[in-house]
Amino acid sequence: MSLYKYVLVGCTAFFLMVATAFAAGTGAVETVRGRVNVNGVPAVAGTHVDRKHSKHSKHRDHQEHGDHRDAHVTAAVGTGTVEAVKGKVNVNGVPAVAGASVERGARVVTFADSQTVVRFQDGQALGLKADSSAKVDDYRFDEKVPESGRSMITLIKGGMRALSGMLAKAAPKNVEYRYAAGTIGVRGTEFMLATVGKTSYMECLSGTIQIKTITGELITLAKGEVVAISSAGAVVSSGPTALAAANKVGAFNGLDSMVLDAQQQVSNSGAEGAEAAGAAGASGVGLMGALVALGIATVVAVTSNGGGSGDSSSSSSSSSSGGSTSTSGGSTSTSGGSTSTSGGS
Repeated sequence: MSLYKYVLVGCTAFFLMVATAFAAGTGAVETVRGRVNVNGVPAVAGTHVDRKHSKHSKHRDHQEHGDHRDAHVTAAVGTGTVEAVKGKVNVNGVPAVAGASVERGARVVTFADSQTVVRFQDGQALGLKADSSAKVDDYRFDEKVPESGRSMITLIKGGMRALSGMLAKAAPKNVEYRYAAGTIGVRGTEFMLATVGKTSYMECLSGTIQIKTITGELITLAKGEVVAISSAGAVVSSGPTALAAANKVGAFNGLDSMVLDAQQQVSNSGAEGAEAAGAAGASGVGLMGALVALGIATVVAVTSNGGGSGDSSSSSSSSSSGGSTSTSGGSTSTSGGSTSTSGGS
């Protein structure tokens, strides 16, 4: 009878331990998009999410939640990603590579003969030419409720090209670009903005933009229209006169040849690009590795005038010339001194 009692007690204790383990439970991160932390540590797919107790975490969680939930999973809603890098580019003072995260508050800087393109979660794209600097003052986007998002980007120096995304369609008033002499609102837009000396030049490439100067003046630009505004907020010139002035000082150099629209990247590749796409699909990672080694695959959506220099000039604010390099997706073709890679966007 005594032996039976001990066996019964032992079995009961064992089953209680098993039941407790199952009750505690564990989880695993299945997918990660943007920046996700588990207990303050960056998470990747497969990271465990469990109840690893400590005196401090138990006390903190009991105060915050009334129970012991030690695994804290947090996600940054709305982030951007460096899509293309040519030359030297920094994000928050750290050298950037394709795929690097660009979050709210980040400062993106390009140096001489450098360019970069940042793509945000809603499809919005930001391109910076050489010797430029921009700050992501605010960016929040939730695909389930896009109208609740917000985007605010400031051009600190140099020039930028911007393409609006889902956020601008759902809540255009929540998208804003800033520069030294005012702000720019968008309506399904692509535009260029560059500051040279004490003058800022703006050209609307599609849709419309509304400029509000620091003096309170409102200026609306439609596709193809250009304006030059002084640092004091006064209109210096507009139309062909402003465009000629911009071209003279090279305001849009490196911006006028950028391709931010993924569909346009594919369209521009033509038949040769389509054939190359098939070849790339067959060769897979090996081809992309070779492109990276050659310094081609680092440029996903950036093309350059005059044999690849981001600072070379062109005769028009919307045309490009000379040899250029453009990479998007996983294929490549070469024709007439230019290299173009597209497909798979």
